[in-house]
Amino acid sequence: MSYLMVAAELAPPTADLEVAGRIPPVTPTRAASTRDRLVAAFLVNVARCGYSRTTLDDVAREAGCSRATLYRYFPGKAPLARAAVTGEAERYLAGLRAVAAAAPDLEAVLVDGLVHTARFLEDNDALQFLLRSEPEVVVTHLCFTNGDRFLRLACSALEPVLSPFLPGGRPGRDCEWVARIALAYLAPENTSTDLTDRDQARELVRDFLLPSLAGHPSGPDRTPERPAPRTSGPTREAPRPAPI
Repeated sequence: MSYLMVAAELAPPTADLEVAGRIPPVTPTRAASTRDRLVAAFLVNVARCGYSRTTLDDVAREAGCSRATLYRYFPGKAPLARAAVTGEAERYLAGLRAVAAAAPDLEAVLVDGLVHTARFLEDNDALQFLLRSEPEVVVTHLCFTNGDRFLRLACSALEPVLSPFLPGGRPGRDCEWVARIALAYLAPENTSTDLTDRDQARELVRDFLLPSLAGHPSGPDRTPERPAPRTSGPTREAPRPAPI
């Protein structure tokens, strides 16, 4: 269950957003509508016992409604899961847009975007349970054909956020590179870099992202400087003409 799989079809950002801190999770008691309570209850149950063991009865009970009411909104568990993924992606992208709106330059939007992403994933109890206990539910969306689709959707979500900061003429390629690097370093098996830490995120951005983005002063579009002429070492004299 990947939280960017539906990024290309997302609704406008949610209003309940803590820009300066972390985005608060949606819970059944905080959700306004019955539909929202059902989605929140689904996430609570997934965080508690996983996707495969979550039943519609569990969700209805958590949301405080009947199974018949649940079926009026969702005809099964799969549509409910899709709605939950969409809602979580919507919350994530709302925060990412807020980060971009506050960033003064490319480095800031990359660093703050990585920190926001890492903290969002770390704070998502449902996703963390799946990664520990049912990783196949997540990994199937990140490999082979599904992996290509994931990257396309991630790039479509990143492009409007990063394009204003990219002076080069290839935002699609640059966004794909950012997505690939982020995916590699946000993977659970990566323990070398903690992207919830701003200093470590900044180091990654300066080492691997900024130097490779088109149009950045340290990127590949910079005109290489010609090497200075060698002045050290012995010099060879021009051959003298032979005497007549």
